Amino acid sequence: MNSFRQRRTDEQIARIASRQGGVISRRQLVRLGLTAEEIKYRVRTGRLRPIYRGVYAVGHDAIAVRGRLCAGLLLAGPGAAVSHRTAAALHKLIPSMLPFIDATVTGSRPRNQRDVHFHRATTLELTRKHGLPVTTPRPHPPGPRRHPLPRRGPQGPQPGTRAPPRQR
Repeated sequence: MNSFRQRRTDEQIARIASRQGGVISRRQLVRLGLTAEEIKYRVRTGRLRPIYRGVYAVGHDAIAVRGRLCAGLLLAGPGAAVSHRTAAALHKLIPSMLPFIDATVTGSRPRNQRDVHFHRATTLELTRKHGLPVTTPRPHPPGPRRHPLPRRGPQGPQPGTRAPPRQR
């Protein structure tokens, strides 16, 4: 790759990564015209830092929360959205971001990674938070839970005994 093309490609990579919190996917790199060898070279020289298979941090490992979320969505593939507890944190329904990312896909579900948990849905109701697709929170119906959690400990049934029958 000549130096002019390399500089132009590096600028394109930086532009894409800056919109995505400092991360880029292999698919995006290939669309920019990089070969597998050119990607490997950038990984060897530290320009690209692998986060997940096919997802890289550009230039350094200090990825902020938005970059982590973008990396999880890039790993999940097109049509994915931040969901479940991660979406609750973005909607400020829980006090802080969790150390893992929940993402929902409508296609085939990728394998869970060390800090990305995938879910599958047939359709997604989405909103955008910080430029990212995020599932819309659904209110729980009022009243008691329909399926109460089993009771444990001294209040619940003891091992070897039967729980009392449910009243209807």
